Amino acid sequence: MTRTLTLLSLVAAGLICAFVPRTALGDGLLPTTVTTPEGWSLTLFHSPARGPAGNSRPVLLVPSAGMNRLSFTSEGSDLVAVLNSSGFDVWILERRGSVSSTPPKAGREPSPDITSTDALAADVDAVVSHILSATGERSLFWIGHGLGAHEGVLFALRQPDKVRGLIGLGLAGGAKGSSSFPRRITGKRSLLSSRTKTRFRNWGRAFAGGMHLAPDTNDLHTLFNEPNVSVEVVSQIAASGLEDIPLEVAREVQRVFSGQETVFDEAGLRGATVPLLLVAGRVDPIAPPASSLPLYELWGDSDKDFRTLGEGWGETYDYGHLDLILGDSLRDEVFPDLVSWMSTRGEEPSAGVSSAP
Repeated sequence: MTRTLTLLSLVAAGLICAFVPRTALGDGLLPTTVTTPEGWSLTLFHSPARGPAGNSRPVLLVPSAGMNRLSFTSEGSDLVAVLNSSGFDVWILERRGSVSSTPPKAGREPSPDITSTDALAADVDAVVSHILSATGERSLFWIGHGLGAHEGVLFALRQPDKVRGLIGLGLAGGAKGSSSFPRRITGKRSLLSSRTKTRFRNWGRAFAGGMHLAPDTNDLHTLFNEPNVSVEVVSQIAASGLEDIPLEVAREVQRVFSGQETVFDEAGLRGATVPLLLVAGRVDPIAPPASSLPLYELWGDSDKDFRTLGEGWGETYDYGHLDLILGDSLRDEVFPDLVSWMSTRGEEPSAGVSSAP
């Protein structure tokens, strides 16, 4: 009953509130088209380095499922601006199926199952090859949120020589206590999904205007910890930062996040040779800290670190899932550490210092 009231309140408030315009996304970002082996045209958004010279290695930012570049450019947090001012060359990937992508031309046979690991891996391979060719660098840093962190792990295991360091924000998988929210939004009776894809974009715009009037429910806490993220930022993301994704992809993500499937090979994790930093939100029910600890413990490279964000670890508030990219305190409490971590890892292999959680 509470969930129904939440939905009705959001929709009604969205209809009666002032129109929330779709934000001009990626202002100042330079779009570049990359064609995948299957013929998809994906858009990479580039923000060239600024600030001190000598630290301009590329960084690829990959958002979570159903989200776009606004994840990293929102006012207040804006990881792109922080990285640029520290001399990093930033690129943001938007996946196939997003508004900025174009499917294969008519007459070209598309993949019958775009949820396959091989198809998505081919997309990532094409993107990384483009970035390294454009910058003349041998490797890049990868920062991924949610599904973007999963893809980063898979790429780092497959092509470790091309990843200087991997940062995973909210990496989930296998926690019995994980939220049921991903399953509910992909269920057969969910209003947030059609027969072929999620309806994130349309519902997000409907919800955006009434976000501040929504009842306090567990569903909202699944997405973020309210004291740590302003309603204005969440409304902006709802209005402009969401993308539809194929329903089978969403269901595959749900199965992985709930522990029903695993995409990581234990032997491969033990043989990992890429520096790793995992960051988890203390009250993130989608990707609780315990969910990513097994991967951290198996990771073979000795240069690895695990950080939990919460009041007990010195942060102002406990962090949830969206807080990891949109939190009000990120610029002061988190982003400086990410920049420092990357800045100390040059082209030569690092000495390798392990920091247990």
